[in-house]
Amino acid sequence: MAGRKPKTAAQKTLEGNPGRRPIKPHLMAELEVPAAPAHMEGLAKATFEETALRLYRLGVMTALDVFLLESYAENYAMMVETQAYIRANGMTYKAMTKSGVSIRQRPELAILNQCRAMHRQYSGELGLTPASRTKLPDASQGDLFKERQNPFSEFAPASGRVN
Repeated sequence: MAGRKPKTAAQKTLEGNPGRRPIKPHLMAELEVPAAPAHMEGLAKATFEETALRLYRLGVMTALDVFLLESYAENYAMMVETQAYIRANGMTYKAMTKSGVSIRQRPELAILNQCRAMHRQYSGELGLTPASRTKLPDASQGDLFKERQNPFSEFAPASGRVN
């Protein structure tokens, strides 16, 4: 899908509704800390469990997010493993060619860069980047989505229209 990501009902409510079109109510899934899938192990499992707990504390972790979080954790473990390999073996290698010895970039660097790009995407979807966290409701600010009295309503005419 091209274009902007659709906004949630909560975001639309916060930003106002200048078009006066009805806002569809958003669905709320029950918050929970899911267990890591049985096939996960090592760093991937530890990452899954730690991140799930942090997302739960933010008030955004549900059982519906397990597969996305699993991909995030597995990708992170692969990224760390690839970084360790590059650190141990270097970023280049010598290859024999017809014209002699050629120094080439390791294919693991491409894998690492792809893992990093995917990690940024997963982090954004889960609300783990600073930019994506600004879109999350902050419980410490109280209920931002309740109907509130507009402080300027006493100055506006009853029709709501100002000429």
